[in-house]
Amino acid sequence: MGLLGWMFALALAAEPEVPKAEEKPSDDLWQLLENMPPRASWDLAAAVGFVEITHFRDQVTPWVGFGFRGGWGKHLGERRNHRVGAGAGVYIEGQIPEFFTIAIEPTANWDYVSPKGFAAGASLGPAILVHSNMTLTEQQWKPGISPVVAARVGWSKPFSRVLRRLFVVVEPRVRWMDGRVNPGVYVVLGTGTGY
Repeated sequence: MGLLGWMFALALAAEPEVPKAEEKPSDDLWQLLENMPPRASWDLAAAVGFVEITHFRDQVTPWVGFGFRGGWGKHLGERRNHRVGAGAGVYIEGQIPEFFTIAIEPTANWDYVSPKGFAAGASLGPAILVHSNMTLTEQQWKPGISPVVAARVGWSKPFSRVLRRLFVVVEPRVRWMDGRVNPGVYVVLGTGTGY
């Protein structure tokens, strides 16, 4: 067997290279999708809290409040983790049906979410109020308007163009009602998405 024969035999005996099985997508890919910055985003949230019922302060101690709100905004910054936009909420606070206040709050909003999940934000706007008092003979309604300011701090998934965002924040808030501060604090749970 000559040199050419030996080379041919060695070539046949060599094991063919088996392609490696594809590896599972790494966490880096998930992080990339999770942090793909959106140009704008929206969210919806439910809130439950504890509020002073200022309009009926002689009849009701601080009481539970419930609410729903939505927000939308444009994203700013290099990583687009700041959002500036608008929101609206509806809250009902007090001892329903006897003494309670309904508040509709259109607000200007700022929200920030860090890559590690720290969330902060603030809202400012008017509160359009309706106070209700049920007596033995009638239901009395009284309209009102009040400035409202709120701050937010908590946890959030990062803003993403691809994945849905989940967030939980604590929101202390203040209205100026009947010549006096109307404080409250809400826990807000919501979700949203970017585009």
